[in-house]
Amino acid sequence: MSACFQLLSYVLAGVAAVLVASGLVGLIYAEVEGFDLLGSAAIVLFLAVVIRLVVAGHSSAFRRHVALIAVLAIWIAAPALLAVPIGLMADLGFTAAVFQAVSALTTTGALVTVDPDQLPRSVLFALCLISWFGGGLTIVMAVFVLGPIGAGGLPAPIGGHGGRRHVSNADVFPYVVLDFLPIYGGVTVAAVAALLLAGLPLFDAICLALSVISTGGFVPRSGGIATYASPAVETVLIVAMTVGATSILWQRQILERRWRAAREGSENFTVFAAVVVLAFVLSVILTEAGIADAFRRGAFLAASLVSTTGFEPAAGSLAALPTSLVAVVVLAGGASFSTAGGLKLFRVRAMAIQGVREVRRLIYPHGVRPARIGHQAYTIQLMKAVWAAFAVMMVTLAVTTILVAPVMDGFAASLWVALAALTNAGPIYGTGSYVLEAAWAPWKELAPWAHWVLIFAMVLGRVELVAALALLNLAFWRR
Repeated sequence: MSACFQLLSYVLAGVAAVLVASGLVGLIYAEVEGFDLLGSAAIVLFLAVVIRLVVAGHSSAFRRHVALIAVLAIWIAAPALLAVPIGLMADLGFTAAVFQAVSALTTTGALVTVDPDQLPRSVLFALCLISWFGGGLTIVMAVFVLGPIGAGGLPAPIGGHGGRRHVSNADVFPYVVLDFLPIYGGVTVAAVAALLLAGLPLFDAICLALSVISTGGFVPRSGGIATYASPAVETVLIVAMTVGATSILWQRQILERRWRAAREGSENFTVFAAVVVLAFVLSVILTEAGIADAFRRGAFLAASLVSTTGFEPAAGSLAALPTSLVAVVVLAGGASFSTAGGLKLFRVRAMAIQGVREVRRLIYPHGVRPARIGHQAYTIQLMKAVWAAFAVMMVTLAVTTILVAPVMDGFAASLWVALAALTNAGPIYGTGSYVLEAAWAPWKELAPWAHWVLIFAMVLGRVELVAALALLNLAFWRR
């Protein structure tokens, strides 16, 4: 288990860096919260150093079940530590503080604090930076652990430090981070520059870029994206959200000019196709609803839903869409090895391919039809894993809906809040309330029981559900 603690120490060091950066922002704006953040960073860093020293000299190798334990431990320990400073500075109770920390780290974007305009700049920046950190953590965990073990049918990462051999050694983790941090950070810097050119103030541009690249849902203004009233800003965000929904492995192939390998990343082309097709469909719907600038808003909503960001170009824009369409899109999500939530388009394509093959099998029972999904070979084992992931997702959604139902405003609200948490697309909660003309309780007014159920749902949305359930299987441990 020493390797598990070694991974945890690395992540806690990253959490400390996030708190330090947020604290420095507080000092720049002369906010007392800056000192609180720096003090919290010192405590977290001390804990990370102690853990690292304790496991120093021990073997960094781990088996598959230990790797999965490490993933779960990281997604539990990191928000638990972040909840303390967030709760103190935002004046939140214990349950609300944990919920807000989990919401930020899982890039869900559900806000239980006061309106963003009333938050100290350091706290608002911390939430956006935590969301960005959580998006990066999602990518690294997928490349380092979940992809190599094929959790839920995820494709095997290719190239760099994403090979299957690396899942057995915790010492490789920092190199995986260094592999992808320049790409993830570079895209974020590019988004900041583009937003500045679009006319945003520096603070807003940085916070919005951190949130949108991580496909989180935080906006540094109480009025949301509509506050800026800028077509240029919306255009930049459309591009940024679409990029956030693509695989970081594919982005690296593009930067390294590995064109042949990039062409095989067909899942990412599916992301672009989904955004374009959905943009056209939504434009038609918005035009019929009499909404101005229907095409731009349709494209914005398409990128927002596919990436599971959940941003609205104007209040009520999502409410103009069929709720079933919104639910299907966010449930599908973006590409594998991206910060988007949902099932991932790789699985959706795999299920569609199998459906077509089964229909053809009725016509040609003895036909041989080899197929590939990008660089991944189509096998019956792959399809079993994909369908298992889909089934577990549906069951988890149903169970979450049932658990929160007693304290929610009806079945529709229960289903929608469960979907928002499980797909890490927090801002979509409330969409159905406009359509049904019923006032659903906002996130901060939900009962503590609902908050705790949704906390687990948000974490499970970031951890592959099949992998999490495998830890409950005794046969898995015997291996």
